Amino acid sequence: MRRSLRTTTPAPLLAIALALTACAQGPRATFDGPVYPADAPRLETLNVQVYAEDQRLVINSGDARSFGSGEIWLNQWWAAEIDALPRGAEIAIPLSRFRNEFGLAPRGGGFFATRDADDLVLIELRTEAGLHGLKLVGPRD
Repeated sequence: MRRSLRTTTPAPLLAIALALTACAQGPRATFDGPVYPADAPRLETLNVQVYAEDQRLVINSGDARSFGSGEIWLNQWWAAEIDALPRGAEIAIPLSRFRNEFGLAPRGGGFFATRDADDLVLIELRTEAGLHGLKLVGPRD
């Protein structure tokens, strides 16, 4: 009597394997975020301090000028739009508002984070005139 060497995978086992594979891939790219304006003119660094707090950025303007709508860029990779940056104003922007060209937000870290937070090394304000540097300072005391 001949037996065939047919291998079959039970349907429930196959369904579990497919579900685990789909979950392990992480967030999917959407390709609908902003692209860094590498060709924009580089302008002076403003008297604007940026504090990185828990899951947000706090922007404190000490500049004598007010700025209209624009974008805040982190590490030439993530951007968030702002309505205005008035002189002497303080605004807070949650990190979840920032997106890269793939539609993904920066990793903010935190107690339950599975990966380290992205380091912030460069923060810029894009206006109609070009890119202004901002001063990144440590957490507030």
